[in-house]
Amino acid sequence: MKLILLLKSPTSWLLLLGLMLILGNGCAAKPHVSAPAATPPPSRVSDRIIVIGDIDAYEPLKKVRRFRPLADYLTENLTEFGIGRGEVVIAKDIPEMAHYLDQGKIDFFFDSGFPTLAVRRLSGSQVSSGFPRLAV
Repeated sequence: MKLILLLKSPTSWLLLLGLMLILGNGCAAKPHVSAPAATPPPSRVSDRIIVIGDIDAYEPLKKVRRFRPLADYLTENLTEFGIGRGEVVIAKDIPEMAHYLDQGKIDFFFDSGFPTLAVRRLSGSQVSSGFPRLAV
């Protein structure tokens, strides 16, 4: 299974990097002990929403149930970045999803190749088929 993401805004790239760090931390061979994280400034606590999007015209509630645990997980683990809530938005078709991405209403969009490329063409989003490469 190949994961394809559409990321339009710099915020989406930062959230993806945070997600990679969170998930990558669980792959360590030894337990990692770190100092307690500093409490974020009050203005950043729980003031942002992370939104996961998908397309399904026939069974949108099924997709919401599928992605809700991921939205909850991201919310729990990205609070230090000001994420206070996670949502799942299901579009009925490709043009509607492209509109949501173009308006900045969706942070992550997961789908197969054709819908992803069609949404990309309509919205001008970037496609990521893996982890971004970081120059050192």
